Amino acid sequence: MKIEIIESKFHSGIHICFKNLDYIDDYDVIANIIDNYVVVKLIENIGGVWSRYRTYEYENFIFQLMYHEDMGNCLRLPLKRDHLYDKKGYELLRNIAQQIINIINTKKKWIIFI
Repeated sequence: MKIEIIESKFHSGIHICFKNLDYIDDYDVIANIIDNYVVVKLIENIGGVWSRYRTYEYENFIFQLMYHEDMGNCLRLPLKRDHLYDKKGYELLRNIAQQIINIINTKKKWIIFI
């Protein structure tokens, strides 16, 4: 199963989503990678029945990892933000998403099923 980045445009901005990482268990995998491999500060962690959010800060940029049962797992900029920095923010999110995919693909090579 190939993991890909999908960009979805909404009125609130672009969501960088992960094709084939759609479930709540995948959210935990992505959060673990961000927490352990990406140099960011966790600001907030909100868990609900139908969605979960983790808000991070990286060099004065705030972004979120979001899981929603209808959308899967996505990276996004906060809803309330200074839109002046959107271009740089989306570049950062694309970079982080690609790093996550690279780490997952590297880890998969070492998994042996018996």
